[in-house]
Amino acid sequence: MAEYYLGHSQLELKRLVAQAEVLRPITERLLRSAGIQRGMRVLDLGCGAGDVTMLAAELVDPGGEVVGVDRAREAIDLAAKRAERAGFGNITFRVGTETDPTDSELYDFIIGRYVLIHQPDPVSFIRAALSRLRPGGVFALHEIDLRKSGETLPAAPRVDGFVAEIMAAMRAGTYQPNAGARLADLFIEAGAPFPTILCERPAAAGPTAPIYRWVALTLAAVRALTNPGGEAVDPDCLEAQIGAELAQARSQFVAPDQCCAWCSVAA
Repeated sequence: MAEYYLGHSQLELKRLVAQAEVLRPITERLLRSAGIQRGMRVLDLGCGAGDVTMLAAELVDPGGEVVGVDRAREAIDLAAKRAERAGFGNITFRVGTETDPTDSELYDFIIGRYVLIHQPDPVSFIRAALSRLRPGGVFALHEIDLRKSGETLPAAPRVDGFVAEIMAAMRAGTYQPNAGARLADLFIEAGAPFPTILCERPAAAGPTAPIYRWVALTLAAVRALTNPGGEAVDPDCLEAQIGAELAQARSQFVAPDQCCAWCSVAA
């Protein structure tokens, strides 16, 4: 698994948790649509702070098991603490990658969220993941399409500027900014069947919404990378500013496309 553009600072780990709150409904629809079942053994690739791992653990319990893998020790330590606090007994976290030679077990279901955009060789990544599936197993991905920015209507110019800054940095800092729009092509190139696809866009309006915190923390993380000597962003203050501007403009904010794909391997 390739290097993660935003790193694993405490700010970034906090951002991942905020991001997960916004994305959970879409990822849950993906998992359910792809056929996750109780009792399955699941692998979560690039698990980060553990939110997808814990979601999968809810859906396979009782009798199921989930393994969360990430190359960053900082992320794994946080994920393990969060899962323990939440009372999960069916999760194991490991530092590693999708091709970790120390783990030769096969899985019924493999999930990855926002992992393909960070891969210099996404086809090899998918092939490696497919090799970890049992016959009849399911491979599923939730990716963002970074080609397009978020939108406000009526226009909220400062919010649009914040989002444009984030998107420009993410396009420049990821290997596959258009991965979400190329999932079918990449699956086929990797030798998988044509996947089933769904696409959604998170949206919000009014003075408060979880998506505003996601935007604020992402801008703070991006600026910490792109302008390390500059003034730090106060995410709490920025979150309030975003909500106030959108409410004053009576505007709604629509985030970039969230593209999901899944397929089953031959039994």
